[in-house]
Amino acid sequence: MNPIVSPFFIYFLTLINNLIGVCIFLLVVSSIALFVYIVGYAVNKGQGENYEGELKEWVAGWKFALKPLLICWIIATTVVVFCPGKKTLIAMYITKHLTYDTVEKAMTVGKNTKDELKKDVIDIIEALNNRKENTNENK
Repeated sequence: MNPIVSPFFIYFLTLINNLIGVCIFLLVVSSIALFVYIVGYAVNKGQGENYEGELKEWVAGWKFALKPLLICWIIATTVVVFCPGKKTLIAMYITKHLTYDTVEKAMTVGKNTKDELKKDVIDIIEALNNRKENTNENK
């Protein structure tokens, strides 16, 4: 017998949420680092010709980290933008398995169940009324 929902699908949902969370963290950290680099570069560049040596040192100090930061920022942005969230994945899974036949079957089963429950509730109410009448007659 096949399960209705694959356990791996449920695991994948959790994994996707964690992946998006990590990518958001990386995106924030790399954005802050890139902002610091851009502001530092602009400040050093604006100092004039007397500070050309400091500007070169600033750029050289960031040179090793600039390319990995840009790559991290691009990958994290891509994952956050294009990776569907948990609710979207659930909706996709449902729409994959939802057909006119399954909806009609669910409506038929639901109607039958509703009718049976209605009959059971009416039987219980009648039994309680009979019991109450019997108790009143015995007094």
